[in-house]
Amino acid sequence: MTQQVSQVDTVVANLNEIQEDASVPRNVRTQIQAIISTLKENNELSIKINKSLNQLDEIVNDVNLQ
Repeated sequence: MTQQVSQVDTVVANLNEIQEDASVPRNVRTQIQAIISTLKENNELSIKINKSLNQLDEIVNDVNLQ
């Protein structure tokens, strides 16, 4: 369990780097902040991961970014 928490912390740190990058569109930074909030929730790990993956999928499939 500790390793999983460590991995989530690493993902959050990487997402923070992307969010702080001024070259990333504002709507993507907003969605990334939502993902970070989801990962920090006090829910079961699998629920947090599934929610976060769905949110990332929305970013990837955004036609305005292609």
